[in-house]
Amino acid sequence: MFEDWTDEHFKNYAMSIFDGCKSNSQNSIYYIVYPGIYYHTNRQGTISIYDSSIIPPPPPEPVRSALEFSQNCSDEFNILLLDNVHSEFAYNFNYQCPTFIKGGSKDNFGNNIRTKWQFNYTSSCLIDFYEGWNKENYKDQITPLLGNSTSSSVDSVMYAIKYGYNNDTGYIDISKSDIGICEWNVSHTNTEQHPKTKPTVSEVLEQECNKDKGYEISLLDQVHYESVIVNMEENVHVLIKGQVGTRTTWQVTKNVDYIILLEQGILSLQNIEFCFFLGVEYEWFPGEYWPTASLIKTSDSSLYKSLTITSCQFKGLGSQQPVGQMILNNNTNLMVITDCDFMNAFTQDYTSLILCQIEKGSTEIIINKSKFENIIIKHSDAIGTLLVHTTGDKSKLTISGCTFDSCACDGVYNHNAGALYFASQSSNINNEYVITNNNFTNNKGDDSGSIFSEIASNNCDFSNNKFSGNIINGGRQQIGNDAQLTWPDANWEHSLENYTKSITQFLQGSKSTDRDSVHFRASIFQNDINIGSQIPLCQNGEYPKIDYCECLADDDKCLEGPPKEPLICKEGQYATIDDCECLADDDKCLEGPPKEPLICKEGQYATIDDCE
Repeated sequence: MFEDWTDEHFKNYAMSIFDGCKSNSQNSIYYIVYPGIYYHTNRQGTISIYDSSIIPPPPPEPVRSALEFSQNCSDEFNILLLDNVHSEFAYNFNYQCPTFIKGGSKDNFGNNIRTKWQFNYTSSCLIDFYEGWNKENYKDQITPLLGNSTSSSVDSVMYAIKYGYNNDTGYIDISKSDIGICEWNVSHTNTEQHPKTKPTVSEVLEQECNKDKGYEISLLDQVHYESVIVNMEENVHVLIKGQVGTRTTWQVTKNVDYIILLEQGILSLQNIEFCFFLGVEYEWFPGEYWPTASLIKTSDSSLYKSLTITSCQFKGLGSQQPVGQMILNNNTNLMVITDCDFMNAFTQDYTSLILCQIEKGSTEIIINKSKFENIIIKHSDAIGTLLVHTTGDKSKLTISGCTFDSCACDGVYNHNAGALYFASQSSNINNEYVITNNNFTNNKGDDSGSIFSEIASNNCDFSNNKFSGNIINGGRQQIGNDAQLTWPDANWEHSLENYTKSITQFLQGSKSTDRDSVHFRASIFQNDINIGSQIPLCQNGEYPKIDYCECLADDDKCLEGPPKEPLICKEGQYATIDDCECLADDDKCLEGPPKEPLICKEGQYATIDDCE
């Protein structure tokens, strides 16, 4: 059929195929005949079905076209994308005009859905704005493009202007202060049942939040498993709270260093029980405790850190199973512990159970109404259950209303005490120490049963503490059982008498069941301070002329012979010996028996003549 065809034949044949078709463009059809039996080269050409009477339909109005053909900026551009998928590289010629682009897509049921905007060819971006821009107006040019957008974070939009190998970057702040606190739940199992629920605290902290309001995170599960790093801006507050009534238990079941690491920010913890977890024990491998270092740790960086712990419990694994530290406080600006329990822990890997080592100045540590019970520190460098060491000046330590019961410290190389050790640099003369209204009972250490201090400041208040049953390792002594207080470089007094008077004033209102149970050393001076019984002791095994009878209950008899040591009358008891009256230290016994038994007041004692 095509053997003898010329170019004209092919052109006419193509025209016949498009018979009746019209176009408003010239030569709009192109044809080609490929080589075959009769032709060794392509035969090609164009045909025209042009008709000038055809009026073209209006061109489509993509974003680029809308921006190109707009002539003024009397109003902002409002562009609605109707297709479900929009493919375009938009170039904004009218850079000076506010532009609002909105998706208007709908699904098969007429519901509004997001419009998808994607590339239709290779490009470095979807929207390109640059004509007329310069370093001085980048932010002003870009901000209108964000319209009424808001964010819970400050400076949350970053822009980058690229030209050649150079970048100019900056941030745009669209934060609004009226965005409320970020309240989230955390649960491994109830993510679908509760709104705003994530399986981990880490995922919640990835959500943007108003820095002035912060995060409030509730742990819904009875037991929560996670190791988390809290690293926020320095003024962002994160509150993590367990269930009220029955505390949420938080632990880890894998080999990690900590449950919580605070890198930066303000962290508060409430109603949580932090526990060590004992790994599986094998015959050839004893169970390893997790976390391997600390339940809670703060980084040693100079970044701002605040840690507040309220109504929480910290539990060890008993007196036979060693654990790590409960709190390792590195360099916080503020730490506040209130109404917390630290209990049943034995450590042989660390020198203290709660360690606070602060290098910054103007910091504060506050521990209120908390209990430290059944703690054992057994390490060659052991120091104490609670260790606070500051190297920055103008810092304050407050421990008030706490109970230290059965805390034991057994070491070799360092000074130590069973309950509390606090120390500072010799230059920290402006620090303040407030240790008041605490109970120290049955504690044991190498240098003191309860307290050892080595500080420079004399801004101290150790008043109204109660000591009972505290001993020094190796046997009961009468020196330093309750406290060893040292000021190695003291120069605020100049005599033993004056130092004794000043330090006794620090201890005003404190009481002990032992005599001479506080020992101090200030510069070259040292002495014992008695906050126990005021009855003078016998010297060289002799009894005083007036023997001392014990204050007994009504039906008791006087001891046969003098008591082994003077005994203080307890409130509400009285002496049953007829010729004995409860007197103050400097009083004499009455001549003859009193008319009636006299009730001893607290702090008084009975003096008996010829007591057998």
